[in-house]
Amino acid sequence: MPKPPPPRESRARLSWIGNLSWAAIETAGGWAETSERLSQADRDELIRLRKKARNRRTPLSRGERAKYASLVVRAVGIERLRKWLDRQPERPPESPREIRDIDAAERLERAAKLRDDGVISDEDFLMLKVRYLEEL
Repeated sequence: MPKPPPPRESRARLSWIGNLSWAAIETAGGWAETSERLSQADRDELIRLRKKARNRRTPLSRGERAKYASLVVRAVGIERLRKWLDRQPERPPESPREIRDIDAAERLERAAKLRDDGVISDEDFLMLKVRYLEEL
């Protein structure tokens, strides 16, 4: 079996973006249409390919998809795409004190204050009182 030819520079560039999802590339394609990094001819080609890709009757061929991805990467920049995909959702701030950090007597005092303020009912207070007294 013959060896495959060595990768060309353009093929290596496309392998960079091989792990990006097509949806991410399509989304970035909207931004790429207005990029000043591309020439007018490249922008026109990108717009043509994007219109063709939106029509289900005219799907992009493998070569056209590669060209579209290459134009998007050139316009947006691979570093921006990777940063956009690698960002993590923000975690909510942790509470300053965990409930378990407060001893049972203090929790009982808080429950009594909540009952006195009318936030919880007497039945709820009794249930909490029994649970907190068991922990003492």
